[in-house]
Amino acid sequence: ASARTPLIAGDMLATARPSVDQDQRGKCLNSSQAGRLLRKAMCTWNNNIREEERIAYVEALREHLENALREDDQRALRSVLRKIVAALSAPRAQVGRDGLFLDPMDDAAVLRIEQALQSKLRKLAVQCFEKLDLEDSRSAPVV
Repeated sequence: ASARTPLIAGDMLATARPSVDQDQRGKCLNSSQAGRLLRKAMCTWNNNIREEERIAYVEALREHLENALREDDQRALRSVLRKIVAALSAPRAQVGRDGLFLDPMDDAAVLRIEQALQSKLRKLAVQCFEKLDLEDSRSAPVV
């Protein structure tokens, strides 16, 4: 009988069996750990980094990415990509049939556009994907 592990996702309490797989090299992979790391990165971006600090945070991600690329460090690439993915946001304004926005953008949305953080984050993500070993099963959770 397999023990069940409680997982907290947002406001919901769920129970799931630990998900441990083995890759081709015999290394154990724990997908719940990868999920926790992604949720932690999302919480950091959404709750711990104020709007005015986000430019510096994205710049720090760029520097970490440059170091990971220079050293060809797959673990660091996965870490940077996880933080980039956590910071990416879905489009906020809905477009109507006539091409006009249905809801006006708030001040925070205007600031985000002016800073072009989402564009910078997408460019960083592309750079990660160009060098990330997608055959490595440890890359799958963040992809």
